[in-house]
Amino acid sequence: MSVVLRDLGAELDDLAFRIRQGDSRAEAEFVGRYQTSARVIARRHCRAHEPQLDDIVNDVLTDTLYRLRRGQIDEPRALAQYLQVCIRNACTAWYRRESRLESSDFSTGFSTELSQSRADDPAEGAVSLERERMLRALLRELPVARDRELLRRFYLLEETRNDVCAALQIETEHFRRVVHRARQRLRELLDRSGADL
Repeated sequence: MSVVLRDLGAELDDLAFRIRQGDSRAEAEFVGRYQTSARVIARRHCRAHEPQLDDIVNDVLTDTLYRLRRGQIDEPRALAQYLQVCIRNACTAWYRRESRLESSDFSTGFSTELSQSRADDPAEGAVSLERERMLRALLRELPVARDRELLRRFYLLEETRNDVCAALQIETEHFRRVVHRARQRLRELLDRSGADL
């Protein structure tokens, strides 16, 4: 069965106008109207059980809302086609980034930063080493390379938000949401492992 995002002509022009005026109900209506179809389309372009599918869809819908608010989408009646192209491009870009991150050396510089912060106390140093080992293991278990690299850069290497966004090609306005989701995934792994960091 073919799933196509439906356009409704004048109704979409009105919806786009209301979004430009700051109508939060219009924004909720937009998300409600397109979210399910957008997920179906994203699923076509993603691997089975892709953990990033919801993130990709949310990022595309958020970006589209941002553009609608600013009046940057000239033809609201073509919104369905616009979303289809954006989703396909976002999925393609995601897998390209993922491939690049997978090929980078995850452990580069990792232990140096942690070992510099260790206390002189040998007992505390041993605890710190064990935490480092557990954290490395948990980060490696994260299914998404961008999550691993984001958490490593931002929390362990203490890179600035702008540097992390530039390195991982994350829009700065989406950074908080992306880092929050990465932390949630790490927390779920931590809870399942029973580890105490």
